[in-house]
Amino acid sequence: MTAKNKVLVSAGSKHGATAEIARRLGRTLESEGYEVAVIPPGDVDEIESYDAFVLGSAVYAGHWTEDAKQLAARVGDLAAQRPVWVFSSGPIGDPPKPEEDPVDV
Repeated sequence: MTAKNKVLVSAGSKHGATAEIARRLGRTLESEGYEVAVIPPGDVDEIESYDAFVLGSAVYAGHWTEDAKQLAARVGDLAAQRPVWVFSSGPIGDPPKPEEDPVDV
């Protein structure tokens, strides 16, 4: 990629932490000379003008947010022709388990 490439950075975020990761990635790419648009997935209108994509999402119950999944599916059609990077943000390790089994009342 050359320094004039246009990159879309987009991340599904419920509480803002994953959106902050996207903003920081965007600033880093801009500092390296890339033209960057940081846009929430639900606000992305067109994707044809971008030369590369950085897509991410918060993970809830093991899944990306719905808007991030929908954007990833749209970008998937271009993935054979353009670079795509993905990231997830969420808890690490095993999901929490209840200390006791539920009891019938």
